[in-house]
Amino acid sequence: MTKRTTSNPLGVHALVWVGDTSRQSIERAVARTSESGFDLLELSLHDLDRLDVAHAKTLLHNAGLQVACSRGLAFDADVSNENTAVVERGAQLLKASLDATAGLGGRVLTGALYSALGKYGYPVSARGRANAVSVLRDLARAASAVDVVLGLEVCNRYETNVVNTARQALEPTTSAPTTS
Repeated sequence: MTKRTTSNPLGVHALVWVGDTSRQSIERAVARTSESGFDLLELSLHDLDRLDVAHAKTLLHNAGLQVACSRGLAFDADVSNENTAVVERGAQLLKASLDATAGLGGRVLTGALYSALGKYGYPVSARGRANAVSVLRDLARAASAVDVVLGLEVCNRYETNVVNTARQALEPTTSAPTTS
């Protein structure tokens, strides 16, 4: 089935229909999204290990749906952390998410890609911010190579301590990341 493609597709998040990315859940989300007349399905990559990319891509294509992907990070994979091992886990997770997005035929990977989702009891450190910027710069280069755009979701202070305003999202960093 081929649906119209627009420069401003109307989409719905898969979490409206399902809570994970198992094969059965993706089948349901694609069917419900298509039946409801949407142009695009946003998939959360919070359980990326369960996502069968090839299967999902086929379902999306057959339904004539575009796809965008989103994700947040956990505290043990927080790229704004000062611990090198934690930052590296986050960088690897973001790269795997980019690969899945491209593999699905998606052109957008968005979300709180710069930190864990959760309330912090302290402001982000200069080192933590520099780590996040460094990881995102590398991810942006990789995204450009596969024609995927990164979107940074501005979240409230109960969800992150890194980007709570559009101004913070645009602030340059002057320091290089350091390792522990």
